Amino acid sequence: MPPALRERLPEAARAHVEENVQLSGSVFVEVASDVARGYTRQRFLMASGGVRYDLALGDAAGRERDLLGWAGRRVTLSAARLDRQLLVRSTADVQVVALDGTLTASAATTPTTSPVVTGDQKTLVILANFSDKTLACTPADVTARVFGSTGASVNTQFRESSRNVVSFSGAVAGPFTIPYSSTGACDTWTSSCAT
Repeated sequence: MPPALRERLPEAARAHVEENVQLSGSVFVEVASDVARGYTRQRFLMASGGVRYDLALGDAAGRERDLLGWAGRRVTLSAARLDRQLLVRSTADVQVVALDGTLTASAATTPTTSPVVTGDQKTLVILANFSDKTLACTPADVTARVFGSTGASVNTQFRESSRNVVSFSGAVAGPFTIPYSSTGACDTWTSSCAT
């Protein structure tokens, strides 16, 4: 709808009609995985002015790979906004902050942008038994669930959702018994537990 016509609508109706906006902010990706059910979902978002918007590209605008190229970067974009949804109609409507801090057209920065994480992620999984409770899974089971190449393993889910850009390999160690109760209070950020 043309902006002049949108402005003539009653305020209650305007909230239900898209508005053309120009915003600056950071693009990021939320990835939700349910390994047991074989489910992975990516959601692209933009944080601007303390508000988080869902970010999507129109059919002719680009591909998911363009959105991935913007992830972790600051951008300025023109889009259609409806509530907390942003629809970018063209990649030409997006300027990305280049690695040197200057604004450039999105297409010009594509070769210099890369996903935050790429390649094989060498990982060590450490299994732990609490002093009053032992694990129900075996190291072989955890190895298959994390590093396996079939089914719903973490490795398979990341390979599929990243189009083979990210994979996981490594080892499983343990289980080791730690001197803490399974019912105690733990601060996982400082590794301090009360038994």
